Amino acid sequence: MVSHSRVLQRAFSVTTSRSRSVSLNLPSSLTQFNCPSLSLTQSSGVAVSEECLTVFNQLKMAGSGKKLKYIIFALAPDNKEIVVEKSSDSTSYDDFIADLPADTCRYAVYDLVWEKPGEGTRSKICFYAWSPDEAKIKTKMLYASSKDALRRALVGIASEIQGTDHSEIAYAEVLDKVSRGTS
Repeated sequence: MVSHSRVLQRAFSVTTSRSRSVSLNLPSSLTQFNCPSLSLTQSSGVAVSEECLTVFNQLKMAGSGKKLKYIIFALAPDNKEIVVEKSSDSTSYDDFIADLPADTCRYAVYDLVWEKPGEGTRSKICFYAWSPDEAKIKTKMLYASSKDALRRALVGIASEIQGTDHSEIAYAEVLDKVSRGTS
């Protein structure tokens, strides 16, 4: 007889070998089974806080009121959860860049707005994976392995920008990538 744990492990390994997204439709008898050796979280085990989703939805909401322009996310001190470090309504891209630390990793979301000649105003929400060269290797690895958890939770991201130094996230560079649709 095959144990519940073995059934779950087989179903999980078959699904992940064919697809990046994991979707298991299991009978209720299996879903209620406690199997500590099997986890359907990201490889790092880092969760996304509810605050991240709430603040991101505020950024996405258009309206005449005050609108957030960017959000910076960080790992909590215990490295078990991604939390909001800062959110701002400043329209200055330089303020956004200044809020990214020079020596450690962060995730960020920025609402990029630009004028396209002859076609009007364009807007895309960009996800940034900031991993500066000066960051510690362990920190870079943890942020890299946890990125997908946040990225998948934030529905509505149009572009993804990865930066290791300020030249890669300069406004002109990002605008070029985003406006061409190559990010």
